[in-house]
Amino acid sequence: MLERRIGRAEVVCVPVDPRFFNRSVARCWVGGTEIGGWMVWAGWAVVSGRCNRVQEYYRFQDEAQAERRGLWGSRFLHPEDWRAGRR
Repeated sequence: MLERRIGRAEVVCVPVDPRFFNRSVARCWVGGTEIGGWMVWAGWAVVSGRCNRVQEYYRFQDEAQAERRGLWGSRFLHPEDWRAGRR
């Protein structure tokens, strides 16, 4: 879905927290669309409570879940549960 959304468009990313968990963290846009938010809104990404500092993502996720978009239209194991060994 992400590849379909972006296509050949230019992606512009801005670093937001370069030291978080020793990883680069950035927000990225294609045109006027912030990609992380779009992924959560569309139901193809879930919010991680550990590292997400973008509050509107929680609203996007609630909407996606209520409307059963993307992953929310099926049963899936939340990534944080997988990492914690709750499989």
